[in-house]
Amino acid sequence: MPATIYALRGPAPGVLMKIKFAMPMKRPRGYFNALLEPTRILLDRNFSLAAAADFLIQNNTLPRRDRDAFLATMYHRFTRLRKNVIEPDAKLEWKASLGYDALHAVSGVKALCGSTAGRWFAGGEDVRKCNRCKAIIRKENLTIHR
Repeated sequence: MPATIYALRGPAPGVLMKIKFAMPMKRPRGYFNALLEPTRILLDRNFSLAAAADFLIQNNTLPRRDRDAFLATMYHRFTRLRKNVIEPDAKLEWKASLGYDALHAVSGVKALCGSTAGRWFAGGEDVRKCNRCKAIIRKENLTIHR
């Protein structure tokens, strides 16, 4: 008995022409704006962001194909809006911690960039400085005390 080879048929010529000019779908700006407030409520009820996305999918609010884009968008939005408030009289110093490879602008326990450590140590002048801390200092026009 001869071996039968199964093969898929190729797409129709009209489809091949469409494939040549196909572009991925880009979501418009503000596509997930309607889900911002329900997501905040779920996060306030101790859901993780992924669990909130799964909850919205189960309740037919969020399409399953948009889950990854929703997670990326909401993560970016919530971290951008959780900006540190800098006190005008705060004494900032360049310090390092055991877990970080750069010096951070620190006032108390938390650095300007959001890095935290139980204990900060004085660093040398030849050590690299955190790019996010430097950008915040430049943008807010802050002074570092030596």
